[in-house]
Amino acid sequence: LTTRERATIQTFPENFHLVGSKTDVEQVIGNAVPVKLAQYVAERLRTHIAARQINGDGSPLRQSSLFQPGPEASYASKPHVTDHSTLEVSRTRP
Repeated sequence: LTTRERATIQTFPENFHLVGSKTDVEQVIGNAVPVKLAQYVAERLRTHIAARQINGDGSPLRQSSLFQPGPEASYASKPHVTDHSTLEVSRTRP
């Protein structure tokens, strides 16, 4: 896979420029949390917190219930960042 293909898999916007050595850029892409995954998890948490869904009876919410598909599971179709962001990638080497 090319560096751009790897960035796309990690849901970096097409216009997001990574600047630095190929090794550093590849490491940043590989270590990244996919943006859409982070958005989805945050939305699910917000929904549960806002609805005070603590199993309805006040008992603790089970972790697995946060990841059951809900109506907002169509996160993949939501628009992504469209600005012309640039991330400068560099590492301090000893």
